Amino acid sequence: MKITVDNSNYLAAHGKKPSGTGLWAFDFSDGRGRWTTEFAPRPMPLTEAKRWAVKQARSLGCSIVCVAS
Repeated sequence: MKITVDNSNYLAAHGKKPSGTGLWAFDFSDGRGRWTTEFAPRPMPLTEAKRWAVKQARSLGCSIVCVAS
């Protein structure tokens, strides 16, 4: 299953692309209108947090991941 990571909500809320280190939150969608939000387990760089989010999406059966604003 292909998992898409979307930054558009973050960009709209903050006026810039997400970057740096922080305690990132992600919204996960199964593609059928059900969403859930989860935080990365600890503060980490965005690239590492995205890798975590993709693994989490696979375990949840989700195909869309959005960086939360």
